[in-house]
Amino acid sequence: NGWLTEIKGSKNDKGADIAVFRNDANYLIQVKQSGSKISNNAVQEITTAKCYYEEKYHEEFKVKVVSNNYFGESACILAASNNVYLVNRDNIENLLTKYQITLKDIYKIENLRLSNI
Repeated sequence: NGWLTEIKGSKNDKGADIAVFRNDANYLIQVKQSGSKISNNAVQEITTAKCYYEEKYHEEFKVKVVSNNYFGESACILAASNNVYLVNRDNIENLLTKYQITLKDIYKIENLRLSNI
């Protein structure tokens, strides 16, 4: 597909869990799993990460925050003013329906990824 990904998810990830590189677009993704609405902290983290990773890689990044829940009003306002794309549980459900991916597919891809580490 032409996508190169780096999993950053650690305590020193600088606010991005995943960096995605492609010739026509690069993305930084912050992933939040929560039982409650996501606050603007996630938007602040990915916005800060954008500055850090653009300087590190000398590339421009689009930024996204993905969550299994919904985003609070403050997070939505901050995201809109910082060009942060928010992906909530409804968006994820729609993507899974659209692309017909199964849990078996995810395990297969994940096992392949882990075998390359």
